[in-house]
Amino acid sequence: MKTYNIKLIFEKDEDKQSLINSLALKREAFNVISTIRFGMKTCNGIMPLHQRSYDLVRKQFPTLPSQFVIKAEQDVISKYKTIRANHHKIEEPVKTNRLNIQLDKRIYTWIGQDAIKLTTMDGRITAKLSKYQKVNELFEKFPLQDPSLFVRDNDVFLSVVFDDTTKPLKGTKTIGIDLGLKRLVATSEGYIIKGNDFNKHKRKIRWNKRKLQGKLSHSARTKLKKLRRREYHFSKNYTHHIVNDLLTTSANILVLEDLSKIKSKSKGKRFNNRLSQVPFFTLKTILTYKALALGKRVELVSPHYTSQLDFRGLDNGKRKGCRYYAIDGKVLDADLNASNNIGLRYNKHSITCSALDGQVKVKSPIVSVSQRQAPTL
Repeated sequence: MKTYNIKLIFEKDEDKQSLINSLALKREAFNVISTIRFGMKTCNGIMPLHQRSYDLVRKQFPTLPSQFVIKAEQDVISKYKTIRANHHKIEEPVKTNRLNIQLDKRIYTWIGQDAIKLTTMDGRITAKLSKYQKVNELFEKFPLQDPSLFVRDNDVFLSVVFDDTTKPLKGTKTIGIDLGLKRLVATSEGYIIKGNDFNKHKRKIRWNKRKLQGKLSHSARTKLKKLRRREYHFSKNYTHHIVNDLLTTSANILVLEDLSKIKSKSKGKRFNNRLSQVPFFTLKTILTYKALALGKRVELVSPHYTSQLDFRGLDNGKRKGCRYYAIDGKVLDADLNASNNIGLRYNKHSITCSALDGQVKVKSPIVSVSQRQAPTL
């Protein structure tokens, strides 16, 4: 999906003010419904909240369109789900100051590609789109999804969503990608990113942050905020470069370990600090949406024992550092062995029986590193 914000131009100031007033009432309705939701022990779906809040809000705000009330209920449900998913404590009803709404076909109607008709508390109004060349190209190229409205500096913007989904590429070529601390990335194609410059720069920023965290001066707090932003942007930029390198592969299925719970258990203060510096989730997120834009996809598999198993199917060997001592005497690269196990774990062997000759054919997954000849140190 591509999203672009377009400023709306109104023929009358009264139309613009009517829309802003409608969004302000919707905000007040959100706060009322949030108070009701806070008093409920459980809320499975929107219906229990709708039955308790809809009539009350309609009586309190009689000029507010009914669809705005339903949108406020949906926003409350979504907000509380997000808070609970992030394991945050809810000690008081959630409030909002934003003037925004997610539109649907009951609230808006497109008028060609240059204008939109919107529902407000005073009826329907029409607004023109202040478009620019890039948006004109997207309107011609991609289908539209339901947009959203928001107010910024007393101007109303339309957040237009374009569906730029690319058709998946044909083929089942798979690569496994192993993520780690000493080596950030290792793929079954034999491509390794150590990330020494990444770790060095992160250590430098962390050291400077620790020196400033104990000071209470205004300049120390200002510099600390600057360092936090610098660390965030550096990590994200470095992750983008890693993802761009990974997507140069000819494979159309990229398999990662599901590391969503790797940081949930404490393994000591020092190790936790090192682990927190590696952006596993950010890398997975960026890789997922960039792969979709190229017609590829990202799959997740269980991370258990990927480093202990021999990807050639032999009995387990022993891993020591970056070396994997196989039972047949060969010394393999431990990270590349793990990346092959990750790829094989997703694309398992499948057996097909032929009725013509009665033979059984085994289809091996297409993994870039040969299953018989692993890279050696």
